[in-house]
Amino acid sequence: METTSYDEVLVMDRPDIKVLLQNEFSGSDVTHGTSVILQHGAPIVWFIPVASWHDIGRFHLRDGTFTGFYTNVSKPVDIQPTKWIGHDLCLDLWQPVDGAPVWLDEDEFDDAVRRRLIDLATKKRVLPSLVSLTYDHEPLVAWRAVEAVGLAASRIAEDDPDFVREHLRRLLWLISEESGGVCWHAPEAMAEIVRLQPQLYADYIPIVVSLIENIEPEDLEHFRAGTLRAIGRLASVASDHIPAVLPSVAASLGDLDSQTRGMAVWCLAQLGELEPLADVTELAGDLGPVVLYEDGLLSSTTVSAIVRRAVHGESAER
Repeated sequence: METTSYDEVLVMDRPDIKVLLQNEFSGSDVTHGTSVILQHGAPIVWFIPVASWHDIGRFHLRDGTFTGFYTNVSKPVDIQPTKWIGHDLCLDLWQPVDGAPVWLDEDEFDDAVRRRLIDLATKKRVLPSLVSLTYDHEPLVAWRAVEAVGLAASRIAEDDPDFVREHLRRLLWLISEESGGVCWHAPEAMAEIVRLQPQLYADYIPIVVSLIENIEPEDLEHFRAGTLRAIGRLASVASDHIPAVLPSVAASLGDLDSQTRGMAVWCLAQLGELEPLADVTELAGDLGPVVLYEDGLLSSTTVSAIVRRAVHGESAER
């Protein structure tokens, strides 16, 4: 693999993360499709989590326009007194400012694995690294990581489906307090994995769908909104299992938490099951706040707006 050197300035130095500023990108314009995502001479801000298998670049145009986040899947940076050495693993995740995330350079990544420039064990480190990002305190980073978990798992499953299956088991375990590190987005991450590989992990479809009934009651209040999203995301592959949990989904329309009420409406819309809404007419005027993650973006809306979209096809924006 070729070596490239860049001059960057350390602008934040913490034990858990380093932030570097590259004042002017010295390479040629970087494009994705027909769009320029990084211009020659534009600034880049690099976020380097210590001991993590990724780094994140905030990309811009020369005039400072923010274009999106570029995540390099890489080995942990080797920090030396006079230089930092990174080992890029030929796989990148591009998250544009106004769209869904997309993997880049998958062919280069697979070619590097075939040529043994990257071994399969290293390739598989991508998945736990992405799961760790679902814990991020920045909601948009966490949600994009959830989506990326499914994409990465789908690729890894082509070579080692058992590794991904073990990861599904671990995510299920991370829902419990016994794990010592509860993963609050575990239901959604499991759904993304199963949704993209439903034949390989068909046995996990009923497991994920039934989380809304099987999580301990004292924990469910923290997970209910996430389990509703998980059910909705599996709508296209879980039709045989939906009737059993439909009463629990409908019951969530009356939850005290507006995020849960909104996600219950959203879930029913994904399932094409709008009849329960007729029994809860007060939702049409429910101004409780809801945060939706769709198409790579977070938006703030209300329960009533989601109802209008579900029933009348209107926008879910305020």
